[in-house]
Amino acid sequence: MVGVVCFDFDGTLVDSYTCLPDVYRKLCQAVGLSSSQADVAVAELMELEDLKEVEEDYRRELWWGRYFSDRWGLELSSAELSRLHLMWFEWRTQLTTVVDCALDVLLRLKEAGFKVYIVCGSDVIPGVKRRRVEASGLLAATDGLYVAHEDFDGCVVDKAIELASAHGAVPYVVDDKPRRVSKAVDRGARAILVRFTGPLKRVWCEPYPPEVTVVDRLCDVLDVVLGSGV
Repeated sequence: MVGVVCFDFDGTLVDSYTCLPDVYRKLCQAVGLSSSQADVAVAELMELEDLKEVEEDYRRELWWGRYFSDRWGLELSSAELSRLHLMWFEWRTQLTTVVDCALDVLLRLKEAGFKVYIVCGSDVIPGVKRRRVEASGLLAATDGLYVAHEDFDGCVVDKAIELASAHGAVPYVVDDKPRRVSKAVDRGARAILVRFTGPLKRVWCEPYPPEVTVVDRLCDVLDVVLGSGV
């Protein structure tokens, strides 16, 4: 039996959230808001981002359009919003930081004989999440990347279980969001929650079952997995 560990990407292997205020400031500048207006808009857009994260509504082109129209009287076309969304992801990619021990964790698990995958949600725009993962430099240290709605249908946890089943194993699902690890436990997988503190709060404050193993640092995942004997 080969052990399988499936990692989330954003907030788990990389910090792509701390940079969001700076990313939104660039967006506000791109649509022509003044510096003082941008101060207000960044705070409001971060609040909106936090609320939409709870709803798992990543169709920013829709709610940005409403926001800039209702709040600032800016009528942005669909084409403009699409262009801005791509730019937003480019800025976010540039400002994302890889968690210090991420590469070491992936490599050491592979050296120990585990199959290691990144299994994550999409960024709505096809191909964007894959480009962001590739830009992190982490993909080469894994056995593959699977992006929801692009590489598979259904939820991330079910894909992790499918990958592990091919090796006769029960997967470890490593994620920063309580709802994801809660689902993993419900599906019979092993779940490891990596605590993450960033500018968005609501989703990360949700409850999770006691069966979830909680670690404060990504590097602590090694102790949990390698110490399990599985």
